[in-house]
Amino acid sequence: MAAMTQLVKLFSRKRRAAEEGQHSLLTMNNEMSKRRFTEELSFETEVAQAAALSVILLSKKQRQARGLDEL
Repeated sequence: MAAMTQLVKLFSRKRRAAEEGQHSLLTMNNEMSKRRFTEELSFETEVAQAAALSVILLSKKQRQARGLDEL
């Protein structure tokens, strides 16, 4: 009977270790996904700001080139 109890404890420890390993992998995967999303959002924000700035600068140059009688 004692041998059976030891086997049950051994399997229980192995199962718990496997579950903890899976949990740590899931946690690491979630953290990497969040980091990747943040980096992509930051990049897209920088690109959008650069595009907006270039549009502003281009439109400002066009306005200066217009004559007084032009719409």
